[in-house]
Amino acid sequence: MGQTYISWEPEGTPDLRHLVPLSEVVAVSRPQPGRAASAGSGAAVYRVPVREDGQLEQAAATCGRSFAVHYAERAGRRWKVRVQHFHQRSADTLRQWVDELHTLLQGFRRPQSLMVFINPACGRRRGPAIYKKKVKPIFALAGVQTEVIQTTHASHASSLLQQCSLSGCDGVVVVGGDGTLMEVLNGLLKRQPDDQSPNAPVPIGVIPAGSTDAVCGSLQGSQDAVTAALHIVMGSTRWVDVCSLRSGGRLLRYSLSMITYGFFGDLLKDSEKLLWLGPMRYNVAGAGRFWRSRAYRGSVAFRTAAGSLAPHKPCFADCDVCCREPPPPPDAQTEPAEPTGEWHRVSGPFLVVSSANVSCRCKITPAGMCPRAHLSDGWAHLILVRKTSRANFLRYMYRSAAGKDPFDLPFVEYYRVKEFELLPEVVGDGHRLLWETHVNSALSVDSAAAGDWPAADPEVAVVPPAAGDARDSVWNCDGEVVAQPRINLSRQCTEAQWAVSLTGGCTPRAVRMFGRGVERVEERGCCGGCGGRAKKHI
Repeated sequence: MGQTYISWEPEGTPDLRHLVPLSEVVAVSRPQPGRAASAGSGAAVYRVPVREDGQLEQAAATCGRSFAVHYAERAGRRWKVRVQHFHQRSADTLRQWVDELHTLLQGFRRPQSLMVFINPACGRRRGPAIYKKKVKPIFALAGVQTEVIQTTHASHASSLLQQCSLSGCDGVVVVGGDGTLMEVLNGLLKRQPDDQSPNAPVPIGVIPAGSTDAVCGSLQGSQDAVTAALHIVMGSTRWVDVCSLRSGGRLLRYSLSMITYGFFGDLLKDSEKLLWLGPMRYNVAGAGRFWRSRAYRGSVAFRTAAGSLAPHKPCFADCDVCCREPPPPPDAQTEPAEPTGEWHRVSGPFLVVSSANVSCRCKITPAGMCPRAHLSDGWAHLILVRKTSRANFLRYMYRSAAGKDPFDLPFVEYYRVKEFELLPEVVGDGHRLLWETHVNSALSVDSAAAGDWPAADPEVAVVPPAAGDARDSVWNCDGEVVAQPRINLSRQCTEAQWAVSLTGGCTPRAVRMFGRGVERVEERGCCGGCGGRAKKHI
């Protein structure tokens, strides 16, 4: 036993030495004869083996001289609970071992009290069963106290978290999909005034029980409930960037994974009519929308900064970008720094305009819709799919689903940006114009110098696009429809008409989430059926 690990070897087999870091030890327990583990007993009790005749197996002789170490063990990108029993002839020595292990484990920051929100209607309606069978036993083993709340209606979790006291709460856990997670995120971040830099007061954990679970996949590389529960009880956290959606300076909502306009917005809108199909509605709506896909005219303006052309590095659990601590927040009396960087503009028509905060890994896209995104790199990852043939668009979809990089296709453009703004064409007395109610001053100067930015005729009445206009798409914001075509995304809050701002100002990391990042999976040989070629999973 060391300060950072525990190791053992089976008696008589010194070559089978096993070493476990203490950070991966879930609990240390001692048996008590005649008592069974219960939900409220925590890690103090576990069931003593019972013989076929119903008698406790060597209870009197064993219980005072044994203890068990429950630890997490990784297999690929999934984690499982393992247990190792230890026996010691000396009761005093055994008690010394157990006390020392408890002392060492207390040195880790781990949650002791959690608020758990369960959405019984998400995905395949398996949220309550997943929590009861897979998550609750792990929380009980680790001695974590829980307050469980089942949501009954939309925005239930958000409204409750804006008002309830979080005193003594070490984290909020979501058993549901990305939509339920966004409710909890908005509830925590809206506890403070809109003019302050958002910062969640407690970490957030997510137990995957939805249709896609893209955020969970980005945090741990799999949609496994046991893995997510183990990361929570071990206290593993990562900082994650957050965006905020604003209208005329008024905060609408926060976003964590991806916002997208065009094909995926239309797909989500179509799927709302097929709720009775469950998760299958996305496949049905996607197939129908593919044959009815259309491109949308407009321009995308974006602001880059130093480092936007840096070489791409994949995001893994040992990522040096996401593992670093954020800088301290600025003094409240310090004026915010002026945004730096150059403005650029590209014109459509576009099939897809997307901005990703994280990679958005899920079962459909194992490497994510944006494999180059990190959890907390401070960038908005802008993806533009220009108008092309259905065959080419199918190539883009296939590459995303197959885990290949889709950004080297000639009709796909990728940018790391600090801010972007979509300016769709709208109708004004029969004319198709770019709606320019608000354009960033730096952008207007650069565009005027270029001489190619169309100016609005003062004699023509330009009407802002109405929600649901058939000529415009809708925004898919983390699985929720936002029927406003004009969006601005930035790292800092601006006063744009429709603004999505990457929160934090000088520090975009607004929330800590339970997880370790995507684990690396080493190359391994196959079964030999393909000639022994090694396969690598990313």
